[in-house]
Order: sequence, then C-alpha cells, then structure tokens
Amino acid sequence: WISPTWRMPDEQNQSKFENYSMSFDGSYEYISIDPILKTLPTDNFTISTWVKINTLPTGTAEQVIFQELTSASRYVRLCTKGNQNGFVLRYGNGGNLQINGSTTITTDVWYHVALVYSVDDGIKLYLNGSVDASAAYTALSRSAFQYAAIGCYYYAGSALNFWDGNIDQVAIFDYALSQTQI
Repeated sequence: WISPTWRMPDEQNQSKFENYSMSFDGSYEYISIDPILKTLPTDNFTISTWVKINTLPTGTAEQVIFQELTSASRYVRLCTKGNQNGFVLRYGNGGNLQINGSTTITTDVWYHVALVYSVDDGIKLYLNGSVDASAAYTALSRSAFQYAAIGCYYYAGSALNFWDGNIDQVAIFDYALSQTQI
C-alpha cells in the first residue's frame, strides 16, 4: 500500500476496473475467505463471476472456482470437471448432488458463470446469461459452513483442485438474481 489510489503500470488503464483479473496457475494459488453463505438471512443467494480457464481438467479431476463447506458432504462448489466438459455445481446437505452444465467450454475464452439458489425457483446454473442447467431446490445446512475459498477446494488446512486460469468480479448476493439481472 503506497497511496489511496492504485498505481497502474505506465499509467495505463486509468479507470482501474478494466483488463485486470486474478490469475491462478493451477498449482497452489488460491484465496482463503471467511464463509459468506452461512451469514445470509435466507436460502436464496447468487454467486456470480467471470472466468477464463487455461487448461481443462481430465477424467474426474476438478478445477474449483468457488467453494464453501463444513465437511465433504455439506458444501457448495462451483467448478469444472474433466468428464463433464462444462461448468458444474456440486452441492450437498449430507449427500453429494451435482448439476452439470450442458455447454462445452474451451480454453482461453471468458465466460460469465452465475449460480442462482432459490427456494421458489430452484437451482440454476447460468452461462453467459442463459440457463445452462437447473435442478429442484434442496435445502442446505449453511449455518455450519467453516471453510471458503476462491480458486481451489479448501478444507481443514488442505487445498486441492486448483483453478488454472483467471477469475474476475466474484460477487455473492443475498438474494436470487433474475435472468434479466444476470
């Protein structure tokens, strides 16, 4: 921290909000954060972000964008999974559930991904503003969430399944965004 304004290389990008994202190398870079979902007043929430992946996972390997959990079976995880070819929402409340996006993703392309969790409208995974997958609402025990991270699966001091690419503008809303808002 040097001054109240950020310093940009060669005074480029003066707006400070363009052309910058968090870059993860897929080996051990992640951001550990305090659990946010457990503090929300209702079961309605939205997680929204822009992502670009450098290498696609293979087999059943995952690359995690965002996760919050209390144990291996009580969690919310937004990721890619090798055998799914697209974005995946994995979640559980004592068991493992999964919603697989239907769009095949490619490397070096920016995607807007949003997870909308709604008591009234179910669970929807959006890709670039359109519903890519959905499922019926399933209640989560969010109050016990203890671990949260951007860029990996983080649990009890162990980090795995690192994101290889860029993540930008991660936002968590305490309500379910509509498709128009997304």
